[in-house]
Amino acid sequence: MNIINNLIDDIARSMIMDKEDREKLHLIVQLCKSSGVVSIIELRQLTSLGIPIIRILVTILRIPNEAVTSLCTDGKITYEDLLCVLSIFAQDLLIRKQIKNGYNG
Repeated sequence: MNIINNLIDDIARSMIMDKEDREKLHLIVQLCKSSGVVSIIELRQLTSLGIPIIRILVTILRIPNEAVTSLCTDGKITYEDLLCVLSIFAQDLLIRKQIKNGYNG
């Protein structure tokens, strides 16, 4: 069982991604794993898929949006950082789904 793949699939399902976008998300995460960092290209691809990576990093790091792109350009956002961001986003999606379905507690 691969927790990361399950997490990615849960995100894709919650966002109602088609098969092509789900596969693209898996590929992007795999590329980040291989390189060890999130490049500016992967940052843009994740954003285009609707993953709010910049917003989450801005909130966690307490930096302006432009600083996130600089960190990616400099190779300072790691694969592990990406996993944290995806986990935060997945948790947010789960909470929103529970609220929508009337979960109170």
